[in-house]
Amino acid sequence: MHEGPGPAAARRHLLDGGFALLLLTVAIVTGYLVLAPSDLRATPLARPPVPPMLRPILERPQPIAEPTWGATIRGRVLDANHQPLEGASVVIDGNEHFARGDGTFAIEGPPPSAPLLVKVPGFEKVVVAPRPSPVEVGLRPHRAKAAYLTYFGVGDRGIRNRVLDMTARTELNAVVIDVKGDRGWIVYRTEIPEALAAGAQGPATLRDFDTLMADLKARGVYTIARIVAFKDNVLATHRPDLAIIDTRTGQPWIDNERLAWVDPFREEVWSYNLAIAREAIRRGFDEIQFDYVRFPTDGRLGAARYSKPNTRETRLPTIAAFLERARRELGPLGAFVAADVFGYTAFNENDTDIGQRIEELAPHLDYI
Repeated sequence: MHEGPGPAAARRHLLDGGFALLLLTVAIVTGYLVLAPSDLRATPLARPPVPPMLRPILERPQPIAEPTWGATIRGRVLDANHQPLEGASVVIDGNEHFARGDGTFAIEGPPPSAPLLVKVPGFEKVVVAPRPSPVEVGLRPHRAKAAYLTYFGVGDRGIRNRVLDMTARTELNAVVIDVKGDRGWIVYRTEIPEALAAGAQGPATLRDFDTLMADLKARGVYTIARIVAFKDNVLATHRPDLAIIDTRTGQPWIDNERLAWVDPFREEVWSYNLAIAREAIRRGFDEIQFDYVRFPTDGRLGAARYSKPNTRETRLPTIAAFLERARRELGPLGAFVAADVFGYTAFNENDTDIGQRIEELAPHLDYI
């Protein structure tokens, strides 16, 4: 008699059947995924596709936004002792503002990314990058101790190097450079049409002037541009209509050095000197120092003819008006404005009470 399968055989058949069913299920699912549309194969965690127009933006590094000024810059200017600096000059984008008595200032509608320059005579200038207001600016005292490089001296490499060496070894921290010297020559290649037409590009034009300025800046040297204002042999000879005229000859009047002067009353002469000053500031000078900003005091003064009466009452207002204009036009460019004034020689040997007269000029200048 034939017996049926035992318990062990039954379990084996059951396992074989289950395994076959599993293989069939896997085959069915795999075939469904292969034959189904592509979007059905996407998993729930897959990223959505990036539109082609956004790919260049998302793939390149995004720049970090630079800080900018708000609608109003509010700030305060203080000295090293945390005391307010009244009248501090605050310059932005060619516009000059002044701090109040408590050292505060407010500037409406500034250019968002323009730097702020803060300056006070006797202190180091500070440049402030855009940032949220309010801004507190502390200034450190600065006392210039300068060597003087004449028109020919600055062109002598040996003299220049000795001065540079002194700035490294001594307390010397500034240089005065003849930008326009006593004869009217300009030390570097000027781009001022009137100066070029007059022949102000003299015999000792410094070709590597920009290199010199870069070296001075790298050493932290304070730079002062000396501009001889009204003793200008070049301009007076080229433009006799702007010169002091000798009544005996009808030619430009000359002093004891045999050099001609331009007429301080002529505002076209003022404009010429201010154009040179603006160019010097663009070249990197920290300060403009006007010299011979006066009427002549030697030579045959009685033979000198001016465009206006040259009297005690007209001289001071004329010099003051020139300096006031110079400060108004040059201050917003970030430079200090100074003038050399030598007692009675600033006006005339017959003037008295010179101290009072110098005090009358002082408000028009940063240094005198």
